[in-house]
Order: sequence, then structure tokens, then C-alpha cells
Amino acid sequence: MTKKEKTRTCIVTRKAMNCDEMIRFVVGPQDEVVADLKQKLPGRGVWVINSRQAVQSAIERKLFAAGFKKKVNVTVEILAVIEGLLLAKVAHGLSMAKKSGLVITGFAKVSALARNGDTKILFHASDGRDDGVGKIKSALVACQSNGGYNKGLPPIFNALSSSQLDVALGMSNSVHVALIQGGATRSVKKQISRFETYCA
Repeated sequence: MTKKEKTRTCIVTRKAMNCDEMIRFVVGPQDEVVADLKQKLPGRGVWVINSRQAVQSAIERKLFAAGFKKKVNVTVEILAVIEGLLLAKVAHGLSMAKKSGLVITGFAKVSALARNGDTKILFHASDGRDDGVGKIKSALVACQSNGGYNKGLPPIFNALSSSQLDVALGMSNSVHVALIQGGATRSVKKQISRFETYCA
């Protein structure tokens, strides 16, 4: 596939961008606009930069109807739907990382990994206690001051609740989770970046 084939024009910014930086939309059976995050659904697609504000602008300016060249049903509820789908992809990626043996859980083990400089991504449950988060952050900073994490501290993700982490990991009482280096971890990083870019 050529580089040109991997780019599409955003209906909001009118700029051609890589498809990985965009959200594809199609029209469903009831003429409703559907977000096609996997970019595989059949039918004519229109593209919007991966941004909640851009999608909202497309709704307000009726750009979906213009892009599809027909009357379509789309409301602001789709903004939250997309956020939920992106968050689900992060959780799925975490599940795949667990199956690949790249996940460490539990405060003591995660703290030790943070001190050793081997942490690539940190997850803290959104409903977890702040004191544990603070102690693990201190371990990261201490390691960095001793020469670790010379490319910067690992990303920290706290948009998943403890129960959501439990489901993703197939365990209970998940609060602090760390990922070590591996292919599945790199995939999770991409999903986190996509989620955070959309929400920014």
C-alpha cells in the first residue's frame, strides 16, 4: 500500500493525514453515523482527525451530512461512545499484554519494578488511593535520579477503574499495574496515546 493510500482528508480541517491519526465514520442501517475505529466496516467512509473537539465541530457544522451526501442521524452522544470505544481498546490491549506475560500487578511488585527502571507503562485504578500512587511515583523519580529512565518516565494511565482493570486482567482487586518491555506493551502505548489525543 502506498503512502497516498494511507492518507485521507479530514472533513473538519480539510487536511490530508495518515489514517492512523484519524477516525473513520460510516452510515449504519438506520442512517445513523457510526464510528469505525478498526476502519473495516463496509460502505462509504468519511474521516475526522482523532479529536473529540473536531468530531463535535463536524456535528455542529453538519459536515457528516455533507460528507455522506445525504441526511444522516448523528448527535453529541457519539462523542462519549467514541471515548468508550477507545478506552475499551486500551483495556483489550492490557488483556493481550497479560496473556503475553508482560504484566506485573500488586503494590510491592510494581514499586520494585519502578525502582529497577524496568517499567514501560503504569496503570493506576481511577478509584485507587492516592498514597500508593505517590509512593510509586517517588520510586520512579528516585530511579531516574540514579540514571534510570533516561528517555523519560513511563506513561501513567488512570482512566480505568479497579473493576475495569479486573475484567481486563481476569483477576480481582487490581489497583497498580505495570507493563514491561514487549510487543504487546508497544501496542498498549499506541492505544493510550490515541485515547489521550482524542480526549485532549
